[in-house]
Amino acid sequence: MESGNKEMGGGVIKTMGFQRIRDIITVGKKLYGNYKFRLLILVGLGFLGGLAEAVGIGILVPLFSYVVNEGAIGQDFISQTLVTAFSYFGLELRLASLMILICSLFLLKAFVLLIFGYINIHIMADYENNIKRDLYRDALGASWPHLMGQKIGYLERVLVVHVSFVTRLFQQISNNILGVTSFIMYTFVAFKLSLSVTLATLALGGIFLLVLRPVMKQTKLFSKKRAKVEDMINHFINENILGIKTVKAMAAEKEVRRVATDAFDQLKAMRIKLQVIKSFGSVFIQPLGLIFISIVFAFFYLRPNFNFAVFVATMYLIQRLFAYVDKAQGSSYVISESIPYINTLIAFKEELHKHQEVDGGEEKFVLSESLEMRDISFSYAPGKRVLTDINFKIKKGEMIGIIGPSGAGKTTIVDLLLRLFTPEKGGIFLDGKNAESIRFDEWRRNIGYVSQDIFLKNDTIANNIMFYDNSISEKDMVDAARIAQIYDFVESLPHKFGTVVGERGVLLSMGQRQRVVLARVLARKPKILILDEATSALDNESELLIKQAIEKLKGELTVIVIAHRLSTITSADRLLSVENGMVVEEGSPEKLLANKSSYFYKVYNISE
Repeated sequence: MESGNKEMGGGVIKTMGFQRIRDIITVGKKLYGNYKFRLLILVGLGFLGGLAEAVGIGILVPLFSYVVNEGAIGQDFISQTLVTAFSYFGLELRLASLMILICSLFLLKAFVLLIFGYINIHIMADYENNIKRDLYRDALGASWPHLMGQKIGYLERVLVVHVSFVTRLFQQISNNILGVTSFIMYTFVAFKLSLSVTLATLALGGIFLLVLRPVMKQTKLFSKKRAKVEDMINHFINENILGIKTVKAMAAEKEVRRVATDAFDQLKAMRIKLQVIKSFGSVFIQPLGLIFISIVFAFFYLRPNFNFAVFVATMYLIQRLFAYVDKAQGSSYVISESIPYINTLIAFKEELHKHQEVDGGEEKFVLSESLEMRDISFSYAPGKRVLTDINFKIKKGEMIGIIGPSGAGKTTIVDLLLRLFTPEKGGIFLDGKNAESIRFDEWRRNIGYVSQDIFLKNDTIANNIMFYDNSISEKDMVDAARIAQIYDFVESLPHKFGTVVGERGVLLSMGQRQRVVLARVLARKPKILILDEATSALDNESELLIKQAIEKLKGELTVIVIAHRLSTITSADRLLSVENGMVVEEGSPEKLLANKSSYFYKVYNISE
């Protein structure tokens, strides 16, 4: 599934006018809605810090006037407001008091910034942690049909890369809160000092951002292309690393490297273009501001009522306003660059929510009599029936084998028994009780599953057997290893159960891996054991050991074995032959061998 290519409600940000603003607000609510209160705190701190700095700068006017005019205070708005404030509190306006006030205001600004930064860091860390945790939880809780359609490494890519962009945008929003609030305070003070200069500055800044709008669109376009290329590279690398043995065995390294190199070169070119586009505005903002200040100085210096103190304070404020214009265009670049990643993450998140596994069961797993598949029919896609009217019952402690040609539907039966899929028709019954009434976790804990696709962590044998279940004791682990015929081998190793098996168990043979997996399942003491082609890739010796382990379990566990190797199931109590999604014959191995027209007889004699 290419989640990033889907438009999920308000998740995709459009590019024009008010609709874009509404979409940004909608996305903000989706991603950051739970942080409204903390963002309001940041807004309040931003206003306080901006006010402290802006007023501190404004007080430079009466300070300069006091020094230049030998104690006289100017007639400008800020000077007169300051005189009124000092008189109100009964204080004398002196150079020392002005210096103390200015220092106090800037110290207040520094203190506010410290608190702002502390809260901001905690918000960012908390947000990134929560979104990763929630995404991973939803991914693990998604239905098996949905997970089957996911690309290798896609979840990893979203968690590592896309979340970082969303967090980066949140960081930008927080910084913008401080910037906007400070901008408002600076603008207010600047208006009071010089209305005309401030209006001219704001107009020039607005024109500058308008001129850069096409550049910002290009940023978004390149970012979208880059995100697609990065997703492709991530999938390509994961896919070929997992299949590296095949790549090397087929001598395909050069071609794989060529494809990767072409993609890396494409990504490099995109990054260079994107960086050039992003730096376009910053290159011109500083000289533009200096030219503007020079023109304003030349214009006002020639006027008879020129006030140097007011001019200095005004120019500092104007310089700060230009700095915020520069930050504004930088923020626009960050937003444009982040949008493709945000869209993908939102789409991915909503898809996961839409395809969560729904557990309607409340009861526990109790097997006293039998497990039954009753009138089961199933299709992966409309019009493509895989199973049709499957009916069979397995008694507690019985061992049955399911045989049939490839594509007959054997593994689909297993997936239904594991409740990874829901049948279209019919149901699965445990002691006559519908499986849907039993909780998923209860059901799967009591059904042990061993497949031909072996999954081992790059960890110790002990941790692979316990596999995230701390309730398994060392005795349980050892007993399971003995039954699985792997104990003697483990004890012969220098580090015994502390031996690390390597990535996907590469340091063990195929038969050893399979027996470790069997021990993992048996350590949980399931009521039902399902072996799905568990011996198909094993040598004869390993198959014999697995077969001996299965025979030890006969009568103690209810065992379902799916096998192409018929020697694995000759000791079964009953066999079911499946063809074209239907059970075509059923009986003991002896009975079916006596029937020369049976599937088991024909295949068994061919194998012999």
